[in-house]
Amino acid sequence: MPAPKKIAPDPGQTPEPDGGDANATAARVARSVADSTPAKKAAYTASVFPAERGQINPALADAAERLEKALGMPVWLLLQPALGECGMLNEELYRRLHSQRFTMTQGEPVALVIDSPGGTAKGAYQFARLLDHWCGGFTAVVPEYAKSAATLLVLGARRLIMSRFAELGPLDVQLLDPEREVERSGLDEVHSLERLHASAMKAVDSTMFILMRRMTGKRTDTVLPMALEFVSGLLKPLYEKIDTVHYTMMSRLVKEAEEYAKRLLRSRGMDPEDAAKVAGRLVEDYPSHAFVIDFEEAVSLRLQPELPSTEVQPILDDIVKHAPTTSSVVGRVLAVDMDDARAALRRVASHMRAGQPQILAQELNKKRAVLHRAADLSAIHDQSNL
Repeated sequence: MPAPKKIAPDPGQTPEPDGGDANATAARVARSVADSTPAKKAAYTASVFPAERGQINPALADAAERLEKALGMPVWLLLQPALGECGMLNEELYRRLHSQRFTMTQGEPVALVIDSPGGTAKGAYQFARLLDHWCGGFTAVVPEYAKSAATLLVLGARRLIMSRFAELGPLDVQLLDPEREVERSGLDEVHSLERLHASAMKAVDSTMFILMRRMTGKRTDTVLPMALEFVSGLLKPLYEKIDTVHYTMMSRLVKEAEEYAKRLLRSRGMDPEDAAKVAGRLVEDYPSHAFVIDFEEAVSLRLQPELPSTEVQPILDDIVKHAPTTSSVVGRVLAVDMDDARAALRRVASHMRAGQPQILAQELNKKRAVLHRAADLSAIHDQSNL
């Protein structure tokens, strides 16, 4: 009987492993399953607060990863394009960051990409001090703008990287005027009284000059009471409108930002006298809250800004391009396996319904990393998806 012909293997086909027909069949099945199983798809979120719908644009996640490689340190994002949850740099945001501090390696400096309109002086100060104490310092990276309280946060950085057209802003506190329903600077009242005082002194000088010319031969001590009586009668209605308690409150609020600024500047090694001068300029020297403190102005304030390198600038452009426009992103970008996260939450929900707290605690501990990264994803939060 003629021997059976051997069929040459397909050049593109992986040779069968040795070990008999059973092993060969198993290998074929394994390859078939592997080839037909779709790759798991990762979603991106942030360690403190995720973007809109709980998922970050993969292009933004990629830019953050590239920035980490370029700077050689972990990158955290503080992107606050609009009001809403985590849309303000305030005490609530600080508490969230504080609760997630264990996601940062203690003693390892981080880079913080800031794109924020600001918030409260207290929240910004706490944010800066937490990064300084826990991480051992941070690098502030400003692609476009870090205004108001976000500028205060920048003052606590050991290093400042500003794009050529990025801007910081003054530190004068903003308050809602209930009568006009607009925000105004706390300096408005403080400066109003100062200018009123300056106007009074100028009015006394002018009145004295006129009286001395008209009342020739009169002594100064005779003319001065007349000038003072005239000026006080002129300005008395204005002074009577001043609420001294409210004025004192405004002064204290303005002083709060200035004192926080002094402390943060000293923490980065600035001389106390220079820190006081810089803080005073940031609070009082600019005519409006929207005033642009650009790169050159930051240099004049001795903030020692650096321009991004040719490698870093395109990455910052990508971050700005792909950042969400209606929701905040706060924290380090994380990849989440959606299937694993959903399965973990299903088990947790099951234990909760069954009233099994010990098993629930074990499950939470076992899946803490997965749950932490996925807890705020709206797609997972939706009970219909559990």
